[in-house]
Amino acid sequence: MVDADEKADGDVRLLCYSEKRAAKEAAMTTLQRQRFEAGLDKIVASLSKPKTRKKPELSHQRIGRLREAYASVARHYQIDVSEAPSDPTSDQAAPRTVTHIRWTFDPAAHSKAALAGHYVMRSNDLSLSAEELWRHYIQLTELEAVFRSLKSELGLRPIHHQLETRCKAHLWISVLAYQCVMYLRRNLKSHGINLSWQSIRTQMEGQRRITATFAAKTGGTLHIRKTSQPDPEAKAIYAALGLADKPGAIKRRHFRPERDL
Repeated sequence: MVDADEKADGDVRLLCYSEKRAAKEAAMTTLQRQRFEAGLDKIVASLSKPKTRKKPELSHQRIGRLREAYASVARHYQIDVSEAPSDPTSDQAAPRTVTHIRWTFDPAAHSKAALAGHYVMRSNDLSLSAEELWRHYIQLTELEAVFRSLKSELGLRPIHHQLETRCKAHLWISVLAYQCVMYLRRNLKSHGINLSWQSIRTQMEGQRRITATFAAKTGGTLHIRKTSQPDPEAKAIYAALGLADKPGAIKRRHFRPERDL
């Protein structure tokens, strides 16, 4: 959901809010808080145990290490360490010990903890409207997701070529692959299937090309290669693209050692 947009300092800024993103960030913050406070509880519990070191500098060191481990939420905590003389009846200055540790959680203004699900998009193109800026942002995220998939699954990265012409050819293949992906997605979207490239691959990966091998009655070995039955989701994708749901057809090969070796 787009809340507002404004133009300042030569930039256009768009304030957005996502309920799903808010739920995700709130869950992450809650988990980090639970772990951070569990660490504080452990420090507090050690204060009541006999023969444990309760020097203020040691307690501050432990709290400091805990803050480093959970820096994303630790900055929102105010921690107070109470100290007292180890021997109040002594006339001399007795070493001080930690008696208690208290903390409060107060999210900093304009932080992720206080504004979960909110984010700002910024552009120096002042001619863009809120809808156009949002559309460009979505296209960018889709482009990054597709190229991430192409680089990993199709092996288009890393590039090990030494010659410039070969590097250009490699990159050109990447661009062609991206165009193929977007062509498929555009056709699917026109039929009401608005899925990301990763979701399309996930729905299609259940189908396999299988080879079965049998001993032939007339001698030799019979190899039959066929495509497995697609899932309903995969069938819908095939139908939207006007393709057969069992590509490759059935292929048979009769292998006889006396003839084929």
